[in-house]
Amino acid sequence: MKTLEKHGEKNFAKKNLGQHFLKDQSIIQKIIQSIDPNLIENIVEVGPGPGALTNELKMIKKPMTIIERDDRFVTKWLEFKNEDFQIVAEDALAVNYHQLINQKKTWLVSNLPYNISTPLTRIFLEIPSIHYMTLMYQKEVAERIVGRGGMNSLHFLLSSHFKLTWVTTVKPGAFHPPPKVDSAVILFERLENPLFPLSILDSVELFSRKLFSMPRKQIKNATPEVFKSGKFNHLAQLRAEKLCANNVLELYYA
Repeated sequence: MKTLEKHGEKNFAKKNLGQHFLKDQSIIQKIIQSIDPNLIENIVEVGPGPGALTNELKMIKKPMTIIERDDRFVTKWLEFKNEDFQIVAEDALAVNYHQLINQKKTWLVSNLPYNISTPLTRIFLEIPSIHYMTLMYQKEVAERIVGRGGMNSLHFLLSSHFKLTWVTTVKPGAFHPPPKVDSAVILFERLENPLFPLSILDSVELFSRKLFSMPRKQIKNATPEVFKSGKFNHLAQLRAEKLCANNVLELYYA
């Protein structure tokens, strides 16, 4: 199979795009093995760069779309374009994912640019056809997502809609150039019965951000209006990081 490397493409990373190209084959295989291809109809990869992961994803033989804004790589990937391999040359933050995925049962894969990993994940959350995601994060962000250290707004929102699995921790040497921090891969599996509907995501997110604005203080200090009735005195003394998702929703619906 052709690869970009055979074209002599030099993997110069652009700092302004947050590029760190994954090169470790053992990590690539853990990503590939994170889900069963029989569960999906479509693959979307965000930010493939020179394609170490992309070439393995292509071997799955599913219709695939890559999203790439770096013209150096777009030009090369266009050489491989066909009916089962599409290229979207846009900023990942600006893509219309509803239109792109069009209700196909999708697995979204990405070595996310660390500087936009959280807003991108928030966008992906809102696309119900994205049934699975295997995503790379800065380790500190990954720990917040899976709730290590306690509940937080990001973990609450994502765990309400996905089963979250820590796939592996990734050392800097797995990338070119190596970042200054450890990374981690997380598998997201969308829940058939989420804790709340996406139609109220914006208002729930606004409430949760307020609730977790002072995670180590008693929650009555962050949302005093909720406790005026005395109905939730059993929760008032808790710190936000000690809440469970059902607690958060109980307070939201008050």
